[in-house]
Amino acid sequence: MYARARRAAAAVVGAGPAEDVASEAVVRALVRWGRVQEYAERWVVVVASNLAVDLLRRQRVPVVAAGVMRFEDEVVERVDVEGLVRRLPARQRQVVALRYLAGCSEAEVAETLGVSLETVRTHLKRARRELRSSMTREVV
Repeated sequence: MYARARRAAAAVVGAGPAEDVASEAVVRALVRWGRVQEYAERWVVVVASNLAVDLLRRQRVPVVAAGVMRFEDEVVERVDVEGLVRRLPARQRQVVALRYLAGCSEAEVAETLGVSLETVRTHLKRARRELRSSMTREVV
């Protein structure tokens, strides 16, 4: 439970703050254990991702992307990816963070957030369209 929450948080805020975020999510689960025990792992991952996004918003922690970026280096430097992702609606931010930053499959994202696979795909499609549009406007 903790490891998965830490991975989700680390994808958003980096390894250092992710440990605190994951710990906070686990503590919140323990406080509500009677209500969340049946789906505790999913709940903790969602709470960790929400806390990570909140921390990112409050402290302006740079986004740490897992994997290799596919953009030309000079283009990436001009695009404020963190700011673009922050402008997405909350559910789209969660789906993007879990799918692309935490490396979860679409099915894992759906299970974690308690939504259908089609809902995840719809949010991803809308988020990609908005990010692509925003990046084009910022680069040009």
